[in-house]
Amino acid sequence: MLLKARNFLQGAKHRDVIIRYTSLYKIDQLIEDKKAQDALPNNKEELRQLVYKKLLQPYQEYAGCFSKATSNTLPPHRKGVDHDIILKGNSRDLAPSPLYNISLEQLELVKVYLQKHL
Repeated sequence: MLLKARNFLQGAKHRDVIIRYTSLYKIDQLIEDKKAQDALPNNKEELRQLVYKKLLQPYQEYAGCFSKATSNTLPPHRKGVDHDIILKGNSRDLAPSPLYNISLEQLELVKVYLQKHL
């Protein structure tokens, strides 16, 4: 929703307001990512073969490292190596953009809307 500057500033003063931003470039990136994801095969075996085929010869023995299941697991804890990362500021600033959660069709509509109204 587009707001006038005065209304925006009044709304921004409220404590529970989260202000987000995006760009047409970022929306284009998200659209391309979603199109590429839709083009991938749904069958796990076909996807495994595609990854193996696209990998250069020296890296084909590591094809398992590129699986979604493997990338979603953390390495085991190691004493002396693990450490805490203490974040400064408001943790709400790290929230993902709501644009990541919408469909390809909705992203394309957002892009059209922004191009028309800006």
